[in-house]
Amino acid sequence: MMEEDMQTKTIAYDKFEAKMLEIISAGTYEPDSEEKLLQAFRFLDPEGKGYIEASVMRDMLITKGVPFREKEIDAFMAVAKDLETGRIYHEDYVALLCSWTTQGS
Repeated sequence: MMEEDMQTKTIAYDKFEAKMLEIISAGTYEPDSEEKLLQAFRFLDPEGKGYIEASVMRDMLITKGVPFREKEIDAFMAVAKDLETGRIYHEDYVALLCSWTTQGS
């Protein structure tokens, strides 16, 4: 499946996603702890407000590291962003992520 993509050093997103879902479902790798995830979000929130503005997060996802594609950002925002405030409350988002990982166990 992915071996044919290796020749070009790129992998189509749909193939990558399918393989990652397979790996996650199989429990091959342990997810990071809740505290480690919170530390990452706190790093992005140096003022300690407890949230990151969705527009700031979007900008970081586009300009820092390997840029996310628009549909990846939209999928993330659909889950992470509070619809009323437009903010990403990191404790709420991390709790949601952790609940998903424990449901699959």
